[in-house]
Amino acid sequence: MPPDEYETTLYHIRQDKIEQTEHIFPIVDIDDYSFETLQAHEALTADIVVLTGNEQTNAQIATWAKEQGTPRVIAFAESPSVVQQLKEVGVETISLSISRSDVKSVYRITKRCPYVDTPRHHIV
Repeated sequence: MPPDEYETTLYHIRQDKIEQTEHIFPIVDIDDYSFETLQAHEALTADIVVLTGNEQTNAQIATWAKEQGTPRVIAFAESPSVVQQLKEVGVETISLSISRSDVKSVYRITKRCPYVDTPRHHIV
């Protein structure tokens, strides 16, 4: 799907020492990854939510996103128990120890969404 057919928003913890620069998509600074904060910023309302970073945080946010009705949630997870837990609630998982060809696949996965014509991606 061409980039002009979807919207991407990145949510991350506010870092005071980061220099503000121009970005090709919106970056939303948040205080924490609590459910209330993510909900207040509508971070869990996208058609696709992609989670990176800490595995336990990913698992919690991925579960919240599925509970909120997000059609597609993709989370990075390593441990088999977390991968199984996420798959049980309908979350697609990707391992951080992936090959270069897998990285290209992740990019393609996050670019398309079968649910809507103009999906919104939220990366948390």
